[in-house]
Amino acid sequence: MITIFGYSAPKSDKAAIDMLKKAWGKVEDRNLEEIELIDLRPEDEVVDSWNEFIHTHHYSYHTSFFDTTLGRCPRRSCEATFDRLMMNKWLKGNNGFKEGMSFSDIDRLTCDLIIDEDKKRGTKKLLENPYN
Repeated sequence: MITIFGYSAPKSDKAAIDMLKKAWGKVEDRNLEEIELIDLRPEDEVVDSWNEFIHTHHYSYHTSFFDTTLGRCPRRSCEATFDRLMMNKWLKGNNGFKEGMSFSDIDRLTCDLIIDEDKKRGTKKLLENPYN
């Protein structure tokens, strides 16, 4: 999974595109990939910019960070993507970052997640609530 924030991948930026292709691999070899695109441009323009990286329909388009899996499920975006797409689980969308949060708010939100991770580190136990 990769999240791309507002980068248009212009054809003129060949060096960066080549580097991304080398890191991401061939699109036909990545049939379980998922790309989140965050951009203010119209969806068709954004998808056209990234079509060499998108396997068939495996992308989501957003105009706001707060609507993304990364924004809705901080520190749990990969788990949330797997559960949503592979396990067909509906996820609550109201537990993540919100516009206007202070640094203290962000600290409180992520602190419980980090403590839960630390308690489980080195064990085979699951997180208490992976999307809280």
